Amino acid sequence: MKIAFATDNGSSISQHLGRANYFEVIDVENGSVTSRERRDKPVFQHQHNNHDRNHEQHQKRHEAIAEPIKDCNMVVARGMGFSIFNFLTSLGITPIVTTIKEIDDALSEIVEGTIQNHTERLH
Repeated sequence: MKIAFATDNGSSISQHLGRANYFEVIDVENGSVTSRERRDKPVFQHQHNNHDRNHEQHQKRHEAIAEPIKDCNMVVARGMGFSIFNFLTSLGITPIVTTIKEIDDALSEIVEGTIQNHTERLH
């Protein structure tokens, strides 16, 4: 299983998927980490303006965010919007919204199968 974590520093999980600088991608097999790499991701600041007019722009942003993690099974952040959550799901990538701050702590819960998806934090 390949898991992408939205991060700015490689150790903590970003509060917002779109604003994170990187993805920390961790490959796990049989409960053990087999590889770990940092991937660049495009960074976007959310703009509160006419959503209908900018639907195409949002779609392009979502595609750009997903591009570096298309080989991943899961992406984890501490916050994201409904539309990127649904877009990732449509690609077969499971988006997880967590309250856990550290990547290693969240990774342990994923491996144990106990991580909670806090979809109430979607915006």
